Amino acid sequence: MKQQTDSSSKKRIRKMFLGIVMMTIAAMLFIMNEHPRVKQSLFTFSYGEAIPTNSDAYLSYGAHYKDVEFDPQLFAMKDIGTYDVEVEFEQERFQLRIAIVDDQPPVITFSDQNQITIYKYNQHTVMNDFWEVQDESDVTLEVEPAPNEIKSGKQEICVIAKDKYANTATACQSVTVKKETLELPKLPDVQTVQQLVNEFIRQKRLSSNSFAFFYYSVGDEESFLYNENRLINAASTIKVPLNMLYEDAYAQGSRKGEDTLVLIKSDMEEGGGDTLKKHHIGEAISYMYLQKQSIENSDNTATNMLVRGLGGFGKFRDQLAQYSTQTLPREFYTQNVVTMNYMSDVMKKLFQDQKKYAKVISYMKNAAVGCFLQSSTDVFEIAQKYGQFADNLHAVGIVYTPQPYLVGIYTMNRSDGDAIIRELNQWLIAYQLMKEPMD
Repeated sequence: MKQQTDSSSKKRIRKMFLGIVMMTIAAMLFIMNEHPRVKQSLFTFSYGEAIPTNSDAYLSYGAHYKDVEFDPQLFAMKDIGTYDVEVEFEQERFQLRIAIVDDQPPVITFSDQNQITIYKYNQHTVMNDFWEVQDESDVTLEVEPAPNEIKSGKQEICVIAKDKYANTATACQSVTVKKETLELPKLPDVQTVQQLVNEFIRQKRLSSNSFAFFYYSVGDEESFLYNENRLINAASTIKVPLNMLYEDAYAQGSRKGEDTLVLIKSDMEEGGGDTLKKHHIGEAISYMYLQKQSIENSDNTATNMLVRGLGGFGKFRDQLAQYSTQTLPREFYTQNVVTMNYMSDVMKKLFQDQKKYAKVISYMKNAAVGCFLQSSTDVFEIAQKYGQFADNLHAVGIVYTPQPYLVGIYTMNRSDGDAIIRELNQWLIAYQLMKEPMD
């Protein structure tokens, strides 16, 4: 009988012990669930997605805790990458790891053009881009069919874009293809435009006494300047920024193209153009007419009138300085001189604000047609302005290769300036085409 009682007592004790253990475990689990803790080791967000800044998003805790807002500056990261953030909640500090990832495919958009050109030269095939790709990461492109396999006529061309995170997008467009065969020189083995121009300088035996140069590629921003700080007689290339000053005034509303200036005797100067041929002293002539004459025909009389309209030579030179961030020498303000640094800045401004300066660019496309920079090719459109004074022959322009570039070629004390401008620009065209998608 006693043994049965002892056995029952042991069972009760065992049950009580197990009950206490279970209650302890439950209490511990309750406490663990109630106490704040970080929900996960890594919080991942897509690039551009709004990153939460409140405690509920990152911490797990009991119902009696309230959601609080952390300092938003702690979550102000925007670039792709992994970030460690420390936050304070209920007098405790918690470490959060946040990753911003690029999980979106590139976006491919096509231009409105329904005709593209494929260029063949020196056994190479290149095509002008008719698409734009946007992505937050570096992108590699593939074109199907490959440029050397594309036929003339209407067909579908596909662009495959893949970013460095392996996000891929494909888009196709139906276009009409035209093929052009170009006659261009074979380039020396170079990797940069600086190497290219230095080789041209070597072959032509040019120097800082006879040559100055600037180049800027719009798409990839490659640039090179040679003899960039030397003061050079600008000749008629100064007519580009002169005309830009008038377009600025029209945009600001301080002048109108229909406004006029009266031709006076001191304006008269020999040169190209029709101002002296078709107008007489005392006649009022519109700004627009004078602008067209000064660029297209390099009309010196029209130019003199435009300079006078800005308050005279001194005030005109003062206003020219606004197109450059460079520190300009004293002589710039008193003489018709420029540096390559200055003219490069002018041409960048002209191209960047091409809507405002559309008339100036259209005049430049009709200036000295077939000569100077335009003598390099009849395939690509070129907006240019030449300048000639004594032994100085210069040309500045925009060359509309598939990836446009800005260029200035200034020659001094040379009898072959025309050939230098033509041949160097042919090298530059060939070099620029090498940047395009190839077979």
